[in-house]
Amino acid sequence: MSKYYKIYGDENGGYVKEVTKEQVLEMAENGEEFFSYVPDNDSNYWGESCLIIKGEIVVPKRVNKFDVD
Repeated sequence: MSKYYKIYGDENGGYVKEVTKEQVLEMAENGEEFFSYVPDNDSNYWGESCLIIKGEIVVPKRVNKFDVD
């Protein structure tokens, strides 16, 4: 199952919230505005628009490799 993340902001800060596909569709039906690109400015200045990202959260892991010739 795909995961969706809503990134948005207001005068108090920026936020990330995991949402379902159904919630994304409901937001669209309710007239919510979505960015079609990643804005360059701080999410505090996005107004009512938000960014939806489809994917998964990954955490980099430290891997120590040794190579011998």
